[in-house]
Amino acid sequence: MTQLVKNTSYHHGNLRQALLDAAKELAAENTIDSITLREVARRAGVSHAAPYHHFADKRALLRAIALNAFTELNIKLQLQHLEPKAKLYAIGLEYIRFALAHPTEFRFMFRKNLCEPKGTPDELTNTANQSFEILIEAVRALQATGLVTAGSPQELALVVWSAIHGLASLLIEAPIIAEPITDSSLEQLMNTMQTTLQNGLIV
Repeated sequence: MTQLVKNTSYHHGNLRQALLDAAKELAAENTIDSITLREVARRAGVSHAAPYHHFADKRALLRAIALNAFTELNIKLQLQHLEPKAKLYAIGLEYIRFALAHPTEFRFMFRKNLCEPKGTPDELTNTANQSFEILIEAVRALQATGLVTAGSPQELALVVWSAIHGLASLLIEAPIIAEPITDSSLEQLMNTMQTTLQNGLIV
């Protein structure tokens, strides 16, 4: 039996990715907190000791999922050659599209307990902050045009992020959202949200 497990692990080729995929499958079926490394190994078809070749513990595995997700999101949010108002809209749209396409990873990304303590160098925290910095820069660009009020771009960006993140979470989790979300309906929701935010931000 042990030999069969070893052969299966070799068949995967990329054991680390197989373990990440198995963890995401389990999280989609159950809850994040119910995941164990032993169950991840079983799902991946490897020995229960195999995960420790890549991850010190369950937290390290979950951190890796969150880090990969933020890295992918940041790539999608790098929207160049757009005027400030269109760019802010596009950032929100891409953020929600990402959440809808990766709902399981989206749940991993915002678990504070996966980050290292404040003041400790942390790749996950730094990568997550890059997402916020992209939004802050978009707000600064709008402030430079005079389209939005003066003030702390960090605070305004946090308000915008709260609205975008809240909508993404509702679309994924809320039972009142029963119909499949089409791209056109999502764009309509984004237009409504942007208009509402602008009415509160415009000078």
